[in-house]
Amino acid sequence: MPRISFCISSLAPSGAEFQISELAINIRDFGFGSEVVVLAPPPAENNNRLLKKLSQHKIPVTFLNATHKWQLLSVIHKMSRHFKTTKPGLIQCFLPHANIIGAVAGKVA
Repeated sequence: MPRISFCISSLAPSGAEFQISELAINIRDFGFGSEVVVLAPPPAENNNRLLKKLSQHKIPVTFLNATHKWQLLSVIHKMSRHFKTTKPGLIQCFLPHANIIGAVAGKVA
């Protein structure tokens, strides 16, 4: 089954984060596997309903734990290493930071 990696800056509940969660869960109905890669650390306990929803649907979520812009090269390295391991068929990124980092990491991988 082809696998899609959805990448986003954080999983704090907001518009794009809700959309990525719904896509990651429902894309399986069309014969695709999915995972979510998040640049930031996990959201706080009182703000993690999207993480819980993804977990309930057994969607793998990887946090790269970026907190500062000077971690750019480290995050690109972590993400490209992740993509080399998981070998996604498609990398779909949301929001500017994830778009840039995901594009570079996907090219490196």
